[in-house]
Amino acid sequence: MIGRYKNNKTTSQRSRMVSAKSHRHVVALLMSSCLLFLIADPVCSFHSTNIHGGALHNRSSSLPVLSSSKESDDDNSSTDTLSVGFLGCGTIASAIARGFAKASEEGKLPLPKMVVSTRSESKSTSLVSELSPNIDISVQSDNQAILDTCDLIFLTVLPQQASEVLKGLKFDPNKHVLVSLVSTANLEDLARDSKLDLSRVAKMICLPSIARHKGVALLCCGDDSTSKKTELFLKDLFDNMGGVVCLETEDDLQAAMVTTCTMGPLYGTMMNQRDWLLKQTRSLSKEDASFLVIQQFAGALSEAERDGTENRLEDLIEEQTPGGLNEQALKNYGTVLGSFADLQEPVMDAILSRIRGESDGSVSSKGENNTSE
Repeated sequence: MIGRYKNNKTTSQRSRMVSAKSHRHVVALLMSSCLLFLIADPVCSFHSTNIHGGALHNRSSSLPVLSSSKESDDDNSSTDTLSVGFLGCGTIASAIARGFAKASEEGKLPLPKMVVSTRSESKSTSLVSELSPNIDISVQSDNQAILDTCDLIFLTVLPQQASEVLKGLKFDPNKHVLVSLVSTANLEDLARDSKLDLSRVAKMICLPSIARHKGVALLCCGDDSTSKKTELFLKDLFDNMGGVVCLETEDDLQAAMVTTCTMGPLYGTMMNQRDWLLKQTRSLSKEDASFLVIQQFAGALSEAERDGTENRLEDLIEEQTPGGLNEQALKNYGTVLGSFADLQEPVMDAILSRIRGESDGSVSSKGENNTSE
């Protein structure tokens, strides 16, 4: 029997009680929980920089000379004038816009204005309708008009469109900072096509969870000393939206991107655990089995987040009870697979190889990458 109890104060929180009909069912549930800590090693990276950043307008750094109406006497002009434009309005652009709106509503970030381009009328209109009650946001079909209005520009178009879009626009070299979420465009391409100084362009990778200030953004502004002011501004900005990891080189950014490409294996592991539970129990519905697995994983991840030390993952593995079920599950994985490294490294290497254009990203049965000709 499974009972669901709703909190009267909020319907978004709920608790469930599972009464197994036999000892065998309890054992099945325990087996699922014993595998949770294993995800700490194979899938996720929890390193973030200053996750709990203070309100942006209280920080010492701000975007270099961002003043659309007049020149500032101070190179670090006030972020109270910051306006954000999006060239493209897909899933990631919408998520970043929602993240900005959330930060503004929570008082972390002064954000007077956002403008999104019309990718599809339904998507842009829906986003504006959702956010407009709490923030000044509008839709603009003319990309140049977005640049004329906004200071911080996010490029979120398709890879094959990026160069053409940038070349058709006139950027202000003293006003704009360009942040590209197009994975295939490198910093030099962005600077060349936008005619901005290399110090005013950046590459960023994030997941849709940035809308809820979850996860972590990846940022690369290059390793040139002139780029550090832009990097510091963007770091402060995204510290208010969940956190950011800054990479000095594009090669490092590409390697870090691999961690964003392993959601599929994580979800597959969770789904397999859910399906295993359904085979082993009579009292669990599919809905409740999904809820159980997701919440167990969420709890395990919260333990990994709790302490930001660099050896947190090793510590979590060491904390497993000697001779206990979790320790044995880890050993059993090693017996079946050889080791997690044997399983994961070929997969992650193949993803990186595809990102760099060196292969099609597939792996042979021998664990070898299929290199492009």
